[in-house]
Amino acid sequence: ILTLSVITVADRIYYTYLALNKLPLPSTAGLAGWFWRAFFWRDDRATIAYDLWVIAILAFVWLVPPDWLRDPAATGMGLLGLVGR
Repeated sequence: ILTLSVITVADRIYYTYLALNKLPLPSTAGLAGWFWRAFFWRDDRATIAYDLWVIAILAFVWLVPPDWLRDPAATGMGLLGLVGR
């Protein structure tokens, strides 16, 4: 989490530098652009792409069983176990 936080702050500093110096922002086309948008949340709110990222994150949080993540504080199959009964 610390690494992700440092990368995110560095990314924001980089984008601020580009915006203040009126330089072009990195392209969001292609596979590299898809990764850039996904990793740094470059999509605007209230867009389909943003909503899909939110749905993917919520699905991961709610549907991945704690046992798969080897969570010592939680056991069982989580929501999948409840739905599968």
